[in-house]
Amino acid sequence: MFCYEVRAVVDEDLRSEFEAYMLGKHIADVLETGCFVRARFEGQGGAYSTAYIACEMADIDRYLENFTEAMRDDFTVHFPTGAAISRSISED
Repeated sequence: MFCYEVRAVVDEDLRSEFEAYMLGKHIADVLETGCFVRARFEGQGGAYSTAYIACEMADIDRYLENFTEAMRDDFTVHFPTGAAISRSISED
């Protein structure tokens, strides 16, 4: 299994909106790509982590090649400022 993890540090005034967006839209949109088998969302004190789990590294590569631009564009529409994002990939 492989993990594509997205970490976000979100300004205090945007946290409720960010959580609603992630739980109500974004995570579901990412899972609908078929590249991941599950996701885990955690957050505390404005620091959030979303771990997307894939069976093969090829699934993450497919996501990065075909879907990330649209997902990131949509995120930026909702949060043009106030959310610092970092990403990593690891093997579980």
